[in-house]
Amino acid sequence: MNWLVDYENLTARDQELFQKCTNTLLGQTYLVAKREKDIVLYRYCERKYELIRDYLQLSGWQLHHVKKHGFIYVKNQFDNSRRKFTLSETLFLFITRLLHDEKMKELNLTQKVMINNRDILEKYNALNIKERMPAREEYRRTLKLFQSYSLLELKDFKGAKLGMLQTVGVTDDDFRNLMIGIASMECGDSMQLRG
Repeated sequence: MNWLVDYENLTARDQELFQKCTNTLLGQTYLVAKREKDIVLYRYCERKYELIRDYLQLSGWQLHHVKKHGFIYVKNQFDNSRRKFTLSETLFLFITRLLHDEKMKELNLTQKVMINNRDILEKYNALNIKERMPAREEYRRTLKLFQSYSLLELKDFKGAKLGMLQTVGVTDDDFRNLMIGIASMECGDSMQLRG
């Protein structure tokens, strides 16, 4: 239990940050370097990566750091703590990913990808799945859900101005392997979200 000795040697402030960091990771899956509310915990997790990793491993969680995209995430090695996405949520995630990739081609690396309601509606139309466009309340709920998982940030709900976080636009291999652990399509109209 080397991590316990290391933990006990932390200052009171570091122990508090350790608790906040691990709880936040387990609650929202990602810590994003460019997200204002995550920055302190992200930097702390970078500094104490091995300690946090060893602690989480005790209960079956794996800690991953994707430095090139600036985020840290957890994944349950037993495939527990999953959240099933509905077909509508899955389509919405797919569309935001497509929009992110398109916008990234237009921007330089330091700019933040922003999309809005019109972009989303146009993409549903372009893919001929307009009938799958979620109703207003479901749309709002899906936005809040994805914000809670650190996939996007609501900047302005009325105009639905969304800040796309790096977690939505990772490379194809990363997307396949970790996108908060989204598993392959299962029977029915859902995908599973691993935390």
